[in-house]
Amino acid sequence: MRAIVSLLDQKHYRNLENLWRELEFECGLSGINLTPIPHFTWHLASDYDFERLGDKLPELVQSSKPFTVRTTGLGLFTGDTPVVYIPLVKDEELAAFHHSIWKRANPTAIEPSAFYAPDAWVPHISVARGDVNRNKLSCAVQRLAFQTFNWEVAVDHLALVYQYSGQVGEIQAKFPFSG
Repeated sequence: MRAIVSLLDQKHYRNLENLWRELEFECGLSGINLTPIPHFTWHLASDYDFERLGDKLPELVQSSKPFTVRTTGLGLFTGDTPVVYIPLVKDEELAAFHHSIWKRANPTAIEPSAFYAPDAWVPHISVARGDVNRNKLSCAVQRLAFQTFNWEVAVDHLALVYQYSGQVGEIQAKFPFSG
């Protein structure tokens, strides 16, 4: 799996790492440790044709200026493998930037995830995933429900993250905005 992401700024990076540690200690949630990089995802695929993607991301970041995203509340993707997350407010600026990434990355993607298509994309920061069951979910909600997640996160780069099956995810490249 490979993804185009933005890492959280330093303050929120630490906040999320602290949440992960708390949920691991208090609730036994450690599945997030497979991708222990505080981020949110713009595009996800099994792989990319890097020869074709190679110029597209640098071209995009050269014309991009830093901006801020806001978060609010707490969310849950339901199903067989639930995910607890902090939602990003999907305003016009965020949606437009996502669409520009999608237009460039998707033609180069091998097995892109439909969940990240512009009409389906729910921008979010994962708090717990991979090992969420009924008991652990209950514990996580009890721990998190009374906290406030009204964050303002600076976005000033794109990054490529890869994770091979069963391996810990890693940052492959980072592209700072220069617009």
